[in-house]
Amino acid sequence: MKKLILLMMIIGLWTQIGQASVAFEVEGTLRVQETIGSPLKMFIETDEGTLNLSNVHTPYGSGCTYGRYTVVNNIVPEGTYTLLEMNECLDDTLSGELKDGMIFCPEIWMPVCGQPKMNDCASGMACIQVMPKKRTFGNLCELNASKAAFVHMGECHR
Repeated sequence: MKKLILLMMIIGLWTQIGQASVAFEVEGTLRVQETIGSPLKMFIETDEGTLNLSNVHTPYGSGCTYGRYTVVNNIVPEGTYTLLEMNECLDDTLSGELKDGMIFCPEIWMPVCGQPKMNDCASGMACIQVMPKKRTFGNLCELNASKAAFVHMGECHR
């Protein structure tokens, strides 16, 4: 009986390996749905339909909402995708103006929580580093200008 169960498990794994997913590029709008008391949901709306994302901590750190993304179809949970990276930002709704090497952002209050970058150590030197606390930015442009990583829409909670 144990051998039969083991054989069935091996066959099940074999069929899942045969269905391995391939990453592909998609263009669309990245949406975040935050509902109090419910888990965070993210999805990409494309011309062909909606891709439900299984990962809520995404590698797209720039805070871009419309662009080209690399995703992979998940085997489990079925019908979901994993966002691997943002290839190109095509969103200019909250882009800042570059003047004299400085970025000027519009004064629009659309709070976003971000993780500031760690300071760099001097070349060839060792230094102690502590991860900076998450910070609320006024909008995605301000987050992008500071090169912080996107955490979630809305203010950071301490």
